Amino acid sequence: MGRTLVEIIRSMGMKVIAGAHTGIEIRQFPYGRIYRMTLEAMKVGLLSQGIEAQTKVEAHLEELKRLEGEETTMIV
Repeated sequence: MGRTLVEIIRSMGMKVIAGAHTGIEIRQFPYGRIYRMTLEAMKVGLLSQGIEAQTKVEAHLEELKRLEGEETTMIV
């Protein structure tokens, strides 16, 4: 989803100035939480605009929650 996030937001009629920040998360740093919270915040728009199916959004959220709590996960 990350590679298409800017296009998804723009398709919802929002203006986006995009950039990139690269980092590596090991254990309990904020990236996993940020990714989950971003998807949670976008969920209503993604579903109401028909951009993504509810089952797919829920599956992504469950995977992000799992990764967020897993101490051996590295998120880039």
